[in-house]
Amino acid sequence: MPKRNLLKLSPLPIEAQFALEALGERITRARKERRLSQREVAEMLGISKTTYVSIEHGRDSAQIGHYARAVWLLDVPGTFLPVPEDGVLALERGRS
Repeated sequence: MPKRNLLKLSPLPIEAQFALEALGERITRARKERRLSQREVAEMLGISKTTYVSIEHGRDSAQIGHYARAVWLLDVPGTFLPVPEDGVLALERGRS
């Protein structure tokens, strides 16, 4: 069986690429509203400035976890992350 190169992935569907770019724009806007530099946010996230710039440009090379942490750190409105009240904490309260 021939070896597959796992680094050669098929490109994202155009809709997914547009969604990442839109998310990157919202992250950029949130950073600027807070008057933070790209370097400052990258340091807070524990990633390189280059990786953070990739996030702001909506590139698929950045890990989805980095996007999620940036959304959480900058409290980006209208994103996919649930408010704790509506998510896990509400479920935990229901168990008691």
